[in-house]
Amino acid sequence: MDELLCRFISQHSSIALGELGVLHKKKYPAVIDNANDAILPPAETLVLQPNKGKVVEHTFVEFVAASSGISVSDAGKKINTYLAGIMSKLYEEGEIIIRGLGTLQRRKELVKFTSGSLVVHSALPARKVVRENAVHSMRVGEKEVLNIEMKAFLEQPAKQNLNWMYWSIATLLVVLLAFMYLYYQ
Repeated sequence: MDELLCRFISQHSSIALGELGVLHKKKYPAVIDNANDAILPPAETLVLQPNKGKVVEHTFVEFVAASSGISVSDAGKKINTYLAGIMSKLYEEGEIIIRGLGTLQRRKELVKFTSGSLVVHSALPARKVVRENAVHSMRVGEKEVLNIEMKAFLEQPAKQNLNWMYWSIATLLVVLLAFMYLYYQ
């Protein structure tokens, strides 16, 4: 039954398992690991959420019936006895391992599911590529320029407009001359 459960989970994103809860896949995006110079692939993990409905998913019952070659009602009974066995073993021992999926642990009234990461691909080696003196074109506004031209443009010292300083000095001199003229008269 563990194998059928694993196959169903691999084909579907979630499964309701009666009073045990809803088991669903949680996806994680790819991650860049700068310390090891690698790109870790996207991963999936299984998460168990409490189920308020306490009903086994009908598609899982049909899947078990089709896979085992039995009737739907017999498949429902088989699943219910399997889940009842899991729950009783969980309450007796406190922990049960479901092969291929993970570990169920019971602490007081809380059921915790621990699953490993379902990684399909291995990590890819990746290093930063720093190109120096490589020529490429880029668009700046409406113009297309080379990166060398932009680098030369950006490295030019900024032209300072000193006209404001000349006007302020001239105004200061006129005011000073006006005060001196008024003072000596």
